[in-house]
This record gives sequence, structure tokens and C-alpha cells, in this order.
Amino acid sequence: MKLVDGCIVMGNDSRALHPVEDNLQELDLFDRYGTPVCGGALRELMDEGDGALQVAALAGKDLIARNALPQGCGLVLATNFGAASTMSWCWQEKADTGEICQETYEPADNYVRKMAAQLGCTGPACQISMSCASGLAALQTANDMLESGKANAVLVIAYDEFAGYPATGLKILRTISPEGRVLPFDARRHGTVFGDGAAAALFTKDTQEGKGLGYIIGTATNNNAFHITAPRPEGEGSRQVMAAAIKSAGIMPSEIRHVTAHATGTVANDVTEAAALRNLLGDRQVSLAAYKRVIGHKLGAAGLMELLMTVNGIARGNCASPYSADFQPDEKCSPYSSMPATVPASHALLNAAGIGGNNAAAVYSTEKAAPRNTTKDAPIYIRSMGWVLPANIGSGDGLLQHPEWLAQKSGGKLTGFSAKEYLSSVKGYLDPASAYLLAACRLALGDKQFSEEESQRIGLCAITQYGCPVSAMQFHKMFIEKGEHASPLLFPHTYANTPTCLAAMEFGLAGPHTIFYGEQDRAMAEDFARMRLYENSADVMLLAQFEAFCPDAFPIGKDVTSGAVVYVLSKTPNPDDIGPFNGTLPF
Repeated sequence: MKLVDGCIVMGNDSRALHPVEDNLQELDLFDRYGTPVCGGALRELMDEGDGALQVAALAGKDLIARNALPQGCGLVLATNFGAASTMSWCWQEKADTGEICQETYEPADNYVRKMAAQLGCTGPACQISMSCASGLAALQTANDMLESGKANAVLVIAYDEFAGYPATGLKILRTISPEGRVLPFDARRHGTVFGDGAAAALFTKDTQEGKGLGYIIGTATNNNAFHITAPRPEGEGSRQVMAAAIKSAGIMPSEIRHVTAHATGTVANDVTEAAALRNLLGDRQVSLAAYKRVIGHKLGAAGLMELLMTVNGIARGNCASPYSADFQPDEKCSPYSSMPATVPASHALLNAAGIGGNNAAAVYSTEKAAPRNTTKDAPIYIRSMGWVLPANIGSGDGLLQHPEWLAQKSGGKLTGFSAKEYLSSVKGYLDPASAYLLAACRLALGDKQFSEEESQRIGLCAITQYGCPVSAMQFHKMFIEKGEHASPLLFPHTYANTPTCLAAMEFGLAGPHTIFYGEQDRAMAEDFARMRLYENSADVMLLAQFEAFCPDAFPIGKDVTSGAVVYVLSKTPNPDDIGPFNGTLPF
């Protein structure tokens, strides 16, 4: 797909980056991609509403002020935490007054569709949450919209705000640099620096006439299926997702001439990412960018923001040096502790990773991708199903025969529900959403065990409106009471994508992976599963829907069916199939 235009909006605390190290002016980035808004200036442009949603809208408005959106333009939002500030205000109001009023909740209510209407995106609208891989992962979903013909252009906005309970959670995970410096591949590195920001980019099909800034010729997502916070040894999950993106691009690893690394400056990330790149590309010289050294870590916005900076660097012929002026190379990161910043005009590989084992990668090129023929209308078959609902828990085709089981929204068989009997590993804590999804996966998969090779070909895609509100509200309460002394064990369970990540770990689902988060068109999740099967990046896709609605976390009147439903899908027919998948998730 063609990149038409892009812009970046960011706000860094003045202490976030060493002034001597800040070479944004050398990049001259914003002369090309919009006006930078940093620090206090960003706050001055906001009212008292949700900061994350405002910075997302600000980026989108800046971009469409220069580019008229065509009728039917789609919207893909990408985020770690979404409207977390609004939810924090809601839960504080609940603690203070005993209830949450609709006015307080309003910014977070159906905000995906509201954002689409505000920006004039009349095509399909969705939001994904893949932790800090969200910004790059969104490119795959945008490409799906274009390839399926559901949109003739797609506006992608990746955003996050470093505030409220998520900010405290990230601090207590001990990943933040105490000195406020990000030192990628440096022997002295000891953490990253988080900040607010958003990036917006407009894409069309690469055959469409008009201006363009290059092409995204390959995309991929996956999950480590290993650990909720630690990377796989040698960064194998990252290597696999980068290899998949290169394969998607129709090129060879030897054709990659530039790498934009995730490079958070944390001890674990940089050494495993260097190993993943070394195992993929060998020891040859490529130009290297590590933009978090310059702008900090923009959470869910990072991947898209760094794509735009990569485009700028290739256009200029050089990128910001990945190394500080007093750089001390870490031999364990070799050869990515001694790469040049000069960028040849060629194929660039971008990598991103996030908590939960989420990974995404993309290949940018100044040249169009070679034409590919992918069947997009072949039938998809339901191998099996599993569900955990208030009215019934089971597997097979029973749910298709009894849609009335969906009428009961809570209680019933979910009262006191435990996933323990469905799991092979011991879990110290599970959010109810995770418990429902893990049990439904077990019911759908039965006792199947997958080899490591097989697991790379089995993916998982899910959709949820509310994520994990039980854990998020509990952590918010802990954060108010204890501040940075809150337990770090609960925080990872507040992410909307944690249930899918735990399922990937439990069942060995290391293939394509994405979660759609928020009130949106559920057909986007269905399309993701179909496209991965059609393009042959997966042999089997699990398609899931889950909710663990918590009445205390929302205004009176909000309600949704709790539980989980999982389809196991394949494009290869099997005598034991339940039947063809008609593309209708049940609730």
C-alpha cells in the first residue's frame, strides 16, 4: 500500500531527553510531516477531556487539513491504553460518590466511531491494541481494509498518553531510565523514557494515482507465546515476525538495507533484538536507526511514529545516530552496536514489540511491491468451537443451534467460575476475561498439543469492547492507595490484550496475532482471520470474542454479555468440520 502523507504530534517532559542529544532539528522532520507540538505546548492545546483521545484527534486533524479524505475512507486506531485517563476519572468518582455519571464516562463511550465521525472517515472503523507494537501492527489491519475492498483509503492513527494508572504501572515494572536517557545497544543502558504522542498516516492502494512517500510492501504480527513480560531467548519471536514481514514483501533478507529497531534501551530488549536481527540478517552492515534515543518511547504510537521518521531518513539519506555521543558499545549486541546511520534508498525493515509477547514488523520501500495474487473469496471452515457463557459452557456446534444461550448476560455458570480445570499450567492470578477466554480455547482445541513448528502457523485474533476492567479498576484503586508502591504483578493484567497473550502462551499460538479493542465493527476481526488464512501466513486461526463486564466500572445502564466464544478456523475442509464460517460473531 502507498503512504500518502503523515504527521507526528508529541509531548515530552523537559527532563525526558538529554538536550545535547536531541537532534530533531537536524532531522528537519516536521517541515515535511507536520508541526511538532511538544511538552507544555501540547497540554495548552487540550481541554480537560481525555488527553490520549485529544492527541489522537490532533494528529488526525493536522493530516486531513493537508489531504482531503475520499468518501469511504477507513480508520484504524492503535493504542496501548485507549481512554485510560477517562476511566481513571470514572473510578475515582465511583470511590468518592458511589456511582459513575454518564457525563464523566462520555469521552470513552463509543469513541472509535466518534473519532471516525469527527475526522470524516465514512468507511469501516476499528481499533487494535497490541501493547507497544500497536503502531506497526495497525499497518496490517489497514492493508486488510484496502485489499478486501472495504476502503479505498485508510487513515491510521496510533496514540497514547503517559498518565494515570498506566504511567504508575509502567514505572513499577522497573523499565524506566532513572537518568532520563535512552541508550540503545549501550553497555550502560538501564531503561527507557515514556512519553505522550500520536502519529497519523494516510494510505491508499499502491496502484492509486497521486502523490506518495513510498510503500509498505510487507507486514506481519505474531506472539512470542512464551512469557507475559520477558522476551524469548535470542529474540526468536521478533526474528519470526520480521522474517514473516520480509516474506510478505516478496523479497529476501539480503535485500534489507536499513533497520529501524524497537531499541527501548532496556537490558532485556536490546540484547534479544540484536540477536534476532543477527539471526535473520547475519553480521553484514546495514544502516540502523533507534529513534527512541531521540524522542523517547511513545508507547502505542511508537511504531507508526518511527515509520514516518524512517521515511524521512531515507529521503534525506541519513537518520539520527542510534548511539549517544559518549556511546559505550555492548558486545552482546554486536554487530548492532556498531552500525552506520547513513541510509541508502532501498528496503527498510521496522520492528516493534510489546508487553504480553506482542510483535509486529513491516517493510517500507521506495518501490512498489511486485503484484501478488491472493484468493480472497474462498470458503473458510469451522473446525471446532468452544464457549463459556452464563447460560452454557461447552464445545461443538451447540451454540449455533441455541442462540438463546446468548440472551443471559451475566451470572449463571459464570458465578464463581474458575479456569483451573481447563489449564495445564498454574496461574497465580487471572482476570475474569482471561479465565473465560482460556477455558473457551481449551474447549475449542480439546487436548491438542502443537510442535514449535506447528505453533508458528496457528494464529489468534480476538475482539473485546471493554478488555479487562476488573483488573484495571483494582489496579487503579491500588495505585490511589499506594502510588508507586503498588504491586507490579497486577498491572500486566490490566491490558486489554492480556487474555489473548495468555492464551498464546498456554496453547502455543505463535502465529499471526491481533486484538481489536473497543466498540467497533466486529467484521474487522473476522477479516483479519480470513486474510491470514488466504495469504497462507497461517494454517489455522482462532477467532475469539470475550468480555468480563464489571458493572461497578461503568455508569448505570451499561451492559454486555460476559463470557467467551472461540472459533477454530481453516481454509482446508475436514470431514469433522462443523461447517462453513459465515462471518458472524455471536455477541
